[in-house]
Amino acid sequence: MTSDAHIGDEAFIVEPSRISEVGTVGPSRIPVRNLWHMFLYASDLLSMLGKFEAAVEDGPALVGLLARILCESVERRLRRGMPRGYVATAGELNAIRGKIDVLRSVRAVSFERARVYCRFETLAIDTPRNRIIKSTLVDLLSGGKFGPGDDPSGTLRMRLKTLVTWMREVAVVRVTRDSFRREQIGRNDTNDRMILALCDMVRYLLLPTETEGSVELREIDREYKLVGRVYERFVTRFYELQLRPLGWQIWPQKHLDWPVIGASSGMHEHLPGMQADLVLTDPKRQRRVIIDTKFTNVLTRGRQEREVFKSANLYQIYAYLRTQEASSPAISEGLLLYPAVNWTCGESMMLDGHILRLATVDLARPWAEIENALTAMVLASHAAC
Repeated sequence: MTSDAHIGDEAFIVEPSRISEVGTVGPSRIPVRNLWHMFLYASDLLSMLGKFEAAVEDGPALVGLLARILCESVERRLRRGMPRGYVATAGELNAIRGKIDVLRSVRAVSFERARVYCRFETLAIDTPRNRIIKSTLVDLLSGGKFGPGDDPSGTLRMRLKTLVTWMREVAVVRVTRDSFRREQIGRNDTNDRMILALCDMVRYLLLPTETEGSVELREIDREYKLVGRVYERFVTRFYELQLRPLGWQIWPQKHLDWPVIGASSGMHEHLPGMQADLVLTDPKRQRRVIIDTKFTNVLTRGRQEREVFKSANLYQIYAYLRTQEASSPAISEGLLLYPAVNWTCGESMMLDGHILRLATVDLARPWAEIENALTAMVLASHAAC
């Protein structure tokens, strides 16, 4: 590729001999150990690394992996005693407790009967957090489709049944996104944060009738989309942890402005926003890297059956680079970062004064190699084509 290459399918041709189906990415093709590492990064739970090795090794599929680790986490939680919490309660009492509900007391003629309606908190087992956990366990029992290698002897289902029995005093509820948003988790409550993160992933995977927008997602689509979100968040958290100590500035989900000079009255109302997945800036070297993660294959089939890079992704990163020229440091790069399995791609070119790169991270490799590859993509110097 040369510096005068234009954006279009024909400009980014890769010979078919370099492509193989082995590089196709998908949740089922990524080793569960690497899925687990990605989850820990994405959920800010790296302190849990190494604590569930047996469960990770025994769960050959995503749902089985989540179920095993959730069981082990909840078992550890219950061994310390069923956690209790304060629950808002209301009722008619013989003595004042908490706050008096005057309106309800008057309506019920409670004062005349020497009683009073009060609102107060009680320490109970049936807390919203415990309800989320038990309801998720019940959902796994009723709707969890474990593969042949996930639960050959029925042990996993037996563990789920046992945990549900232990939590018999906790109600089963319909778990929604708002259920998690309402939960306030303390900074030192790492175990519960991980349990709720696992429950949220299970909820997403096991609700095949839930719709997002107007599109109903099949079970396999849900798994693909969930792992895509984890992949994007993992890349962001990895670079935050690796580069911030080196003085880099990190902006995840950064809004980028259009360099508009003059516009008609309705333009701003309908102009779409631009949001890069990740923007990295090294102030010392006056270098900026705009990263967009894509949980899809790096190549597609173009005209004349030739394998080409996806033009829509190239248009997107090209727009990011060109529209930010006025505020960019001396060196500005764009990186489209794709996952792959047992295959790697690393191509770059100089385009209108900017370095544009397309790269894959092989998620089938040992984890240390994955981390090294991601680090090298940003810290190693890349010469333009």
